[in-house]
Amino acid sequence: MAGGSREGWAVCGETLRSIAAVAEGESCCSYLGSGGAGHYVKMVHNGIEYAILQLIADAYFILKSGLELPHDRILDIFREWRSGPLESYLIDITCDVLAAMDEDGTPLVEKILDVAGQKGTGGWTLLDAVDQGVYIPTINESVLLRAFSGKRLLREQGSVKLTATIIPLELPGGGEALRDALLAGIICSYAQGIELIRAASDQYGWNLELPAAISLWRAGCIIRSRLLPDLVAAVKEPVPNIILSDRLSGITALEPALREVVTKAMAAGLAIPALASGLSYYDCCRATWLPLNLVQGLRDCFGAHTYQRTDRPGNFHTRWQAYQIPGDMK
Repeated sequence: MAGGSREGWAVCGETLRSIAAVAEGESCCSYLGSGGAGHYVKMVHNGIEYAILQLIADAYFILKSGLELPHDRILDIFREWRSGPLESYLIDITCDVLAAMDEDGTPLVEKILDVAGQKGTGGWTLLDAVDQGVYIPTINESVLLRAFSGKRLLREQGSVKLTATIIPLELPGGGEALRDALLAGIICSYAQGIELIRAASDQYGWNLELPAAISLWRAGCIIRSRLLPDLVAAVKEPVPNIILSDRLSGITALEPALREVVTKAMAAGLAIPALASGLSYYDCCRATWLPLNLVQGLRDCFGAHTYQRTDRPGNFHTRWQAYQIPGDMK
């Protein structure tokens, strides 16, 4: 994922391409744009990685703590997912991690402290998403949950003092429903990251070719998956977000499973922030109306921030606590 000057690319491009991973006979290395375009795409790649990792962890949590399946059965389910629509590097290594046994013959993963670290790229992705005004809830939840995971004392005391109304988790078709929910969440994560790359390219004048950028993830990248050809095709379509692409229209068939898994897991008292945020993102993308009119009205009430109307152009301010007389601030 190279960026910078074209002169620099002319000098080192062939060398970089010769040592890069190869997919379908093509080098997964390309010039993406001026300035920090290449580094930016890699940063967002890592943000998507955070999201997918947490989505996988949410699914594992549901299988283990929600459905209370034995470890061997959980491993079998992930192995089944390796050859289906979830086929990816991260599902592959999930199987490797779950299959590893400690010296005493018990699963090694169960002896790992539930505190996750981070190197910084996820946080940078969040910061720039705020600057660009791009909604990336699944990436956001996944990054911040790693920080929250270190709050061991809070969680230990909370497990004793905080109660919850629990409805035991039942998922008819269990593995298939969870597989479809996980796939839907992953599609939403890619959509969030790609929208951020698109916005940054426009903001910084990179004229970045999204199909070329995403195709680089086919090999040698942590988020490489069976989905990538469809993602490459989707970004070529004239839609405002790839979640609306005809190539990804299957997400509407996955939505019932995502909604069922999220609502039932939350009713069972399970914290599944990545899956839940994926569903919220999906619902926001299909909402013809959001209640932000009230938010803007409240902002105008306490801070005279003005608002726009649905029936005529302009910026308006109302003396909400006086005589309810609208004023035009054009």
